[in-house]
Amino acid sequence: MTSRVELGQVARLYYEDELTQGEIADLLGLQRVKVTRMLAEARRTGVVTITINTEQDHTFITEERRLAERFGLVRCWLSATSDTSTRTSSAMARTGGRALTDLLSTATTVVVGLSRAVVAAAREMPVLTTARNPAVIPLGGSWGRSCDGMSPHELATVVAHKAGGTSRSYPAPMLAGSLASARAFLSDPSVSEALDITRRADTLVVGVGETPGGPNSLLASLISDDDVSDLLAKGAVGDVCARYFDAAGTPIPSDVDARVVGIDLDELTTIPRRIGIAYGPRKLRSLRAALEGGILNGLVTDVRTARALLD
Repeated sequence: MTSRVELGQVARLYYEDELTQGEIADLLGLQRVKVTRMLAEARRTGVVTITINTEQDHTFITEERRLAERFGLVRCWLSATSDTSTRTSSAMARTGGRALTDLLSTATTVVVGLSRAVVAAAREMPVLTTARNPAVIPLGGSWGRSCDGMSPHELATVVAHKAGGTSRSYPAPMLAGSLASARAFLSDPSVSEALDITRRADTLVVGVGETPGGPNSLLASLISDDDVSDLLAKGAVGDVCARYFDAAGTPIPSDVDARVVGIDLDELTTIPRRIGIAYGPRKLRSLRAALEGGILNGLVTDVRTARALLD
C-alpha cells in the first residue's frame, strides 16, 4: 500500500508544480500508470481535496434552470451521467447528499420517503453544523422489509442524526392488509399524531416509483397481481410511497390506495418543498407525471434523465 507521504509527493508535483504525469514518472522512476493510480488514490483517501470557487456551485446550471422553468421547480440538483451504472449511481448519491445538506440547513420538519435513491443520498449526507435541529419523520410506516439495509424509521434516524435533529417513529405499516385494518390504524392516536406532524412539515424528500409491476418496484411483494392489473387498467405510471398516479399526475383511487396508512397525494402537495430523488429510463414516465402534476416541485436526478424530461 502506498504511504500518504508518497501520495502527497506525487500530488504536489502534479497539482502544485504542474508537472505532467509523464514528467513525474521520469522524475521519480515510476511507471506512468503507477502515477495515475497514485493520484486517484490521493483523491480517494483525502490526501487531495479539491475546492472549486465560483459564483455558482452547480455543474449543469443551464439544464437546472430549464427544468425549473419548464416544471415550476423551487430547486433542482443534477448529477453527471457516466458510462457505467455504478458510477452514475455513485454520482447520484453524492448529489443527493448535497441536496439533503442544502435542504436540512433551513428545514424545521422533514418527511423522508423510503427509496433506494433516498437511502443512498442519506448515506452521502455529511454531519451538519448549521442545521436547525429539525424533526424528521418517515412518510410511511414499515414495509415489512428493508431497502438497501434501512427501514423507514432507520432512514429518518440517520437523516436526523446527521442534521442534529430528532427522529419520530411512524407506528403503523405502510400498507394495511385490509381496508378495515387501515381505518383502525388511522384512528390510533399515535398514528394520528404522526400524520399531523407530516402535514405540518416544510420539506419532503421522496423517491418516485416506476410503473406498477416493474421489476425494480419496492412494492412488488406488497401488492397482488390483481392489484397491479387494476392499477395498470386505470393508467397508473408511478407512485410515491404507494400513492399511485396517472400520466397527468392525478391520484388513482384503488384498493391499494385505500389501504395506505398515510397522507394522500392532495395533502402531500401542501408541503412547501417536495423534492424527488430518482433517475434513469425506468423512472422517466413517473418523474414526468409527478412534475407535470405538481406532486413534486423539486428534483434530484442525473443530467441524461434531465435532458430526456426536457425533450
